[in-house]
Amino acid sequence: MNLISNQRKAGIVLSYISMFLHILIGFIYVPILLHFLGKSQYGLYQLMGSLIAYMAVMDFGLSGTITRYYSRYLALNDKKNQANILALSGIIYSIITVLIILIGFGVYFNLDKIFSSSLTSVELVKAQQIFIIMIINIAITVPSHIFTAVINSNERFIFIRLLSILQTVLQPFVIIAVMIYKADVIGLVIVQTLFNLGTILVKIYFCVSKLKVKIRLYSWDSPLLKEMMSFSFYIFLTMIVDQIYWKTGQIILGIISGTSAVAVYSI
Repeated sequence: MNLISNQRKAGIVLSYISMFLHILIGFIYVPILLHFLGKSQYGLYQLMGSLIAYMAVMDFGLSGTITRYYSRYLALNDKKNQANILALSGIIYSIITVLIILIGFGVYFNLDKIFSSSLTSVELVKAQQIFIIMIINIAITVPSHIFTAVINSNERFIFIRLLSILQTVLQPFVIIAVMIYKADVIGLVIVQTLFNLGTILVKIYFCVSKLKVKIRLYSWDSPLLKEMMSFSFYIFLTMIVDQIYWKTGQIILGIISGTSAVAVYSI
């Protein structure tokens, strides 16, 4: 019990440290990034990021739901239902990932129509390249929320926060090094995707080797799924509202005005 209490206290402190570092690095990192990329490429990056963020909403709030219900079975020491709920979640996430890829490709092949009046032909080609890399990023990120939920349920807050801090600190340095070598937005999104993949692999290793997590489908628990979907719905509504509030402006400006306006607005 004392260990859990320490994890919680340390997790709170590390959360504030992570928040502070994120803000501090943002103030330093964004102007440097803008210097290397210029307004056009930076605006294109923000525009595609805003578009992709709508795909991320297709998590449907399931991550928070898994945390809630997995924690319940942890408290009951119910190994069978722990494995079963992760298996059910894995199936749902597989369906969601397929949907994300299908919708993503639909948007990809229509980017030229959506932004035909605001982006140049060169920007459209680069936008398609950025978008396809970001789709891959989202496709590997969304299913990995299972492992994030497991770590949070086990209250391993020190591990998850330190991993986040490490990514927050290291990623900008690597990106700046890549920008010095070749200032191109494609290098930026590739580095971000690789960092994301590395973080996911570390989480999976931690869950399998340290937490001894098992994923196995014992039964198709329809009442539990219905309860989970009902709980997820309200989280999903919050995500949608946040998305409309924070990201719609960039997309509207991208369609009407172009990348430079998006860059200024994003900053």
